[in-house]
Amino acid sequence: ATLTARNIAELAAERLPFLFIHDDIAMQHGMVFHPNWYRKRIFPLYERILEPVLANGVTRICFVSDGDYTAVVPDLFALGFHGLMISPNMDLGAIARRYARDRFLVGNVDTAVLTFGDADDVRREVARCIAEGRAAGGHIIKAIGEMPDNIPIANLRAYFRAVARYRR
Repeated sequence: ATLTARNIAELAAERLPFLFIHDDIAMQHGMVFHPNWYRKRIFPLYERILEPVLANGVTRICFVSDGDYTAVVPDLFALGFHGLMISPNMDLGAIARRYARDRFLVGNVDTAVLTFGDADDVRREVARCIAEGRAAGGHIIKAIGEMPDNIPIANLRAYFRAVARYRR
């Protein structure tokens, strides 16, 4: 935590527009440890770690974790995170409606759909994410897990065309 706090303080001094902070607190189907453990042991450290970034008034902080960390979404917003990267196994629409009216969300496009679906599946996936993310203060469309090299070119084209079409 001390090393992370020092690194974050240096980044805060840069007054970046966005800062993504990744902490693997969750797995595919929920938290690694009980949410109360994070509330007692980890989240108090985040209060100190985030302080210089929150104080600069410019940088928007996005929390990133693999897996489903829905159980601690309200805690993360209470700590001061401005946004969250939402994995496909999390309910983007519910989080947007319940917690994120004045926050931003990133992601939720399922890379498996891009890789194993067809162009119509890809268009539907992008449309779903944009529709569900609309309730948030902002939604940045993103394929989660990056884009591996085995995504068919036709699906990549469909993805970028759908993003351009539906974001309007």
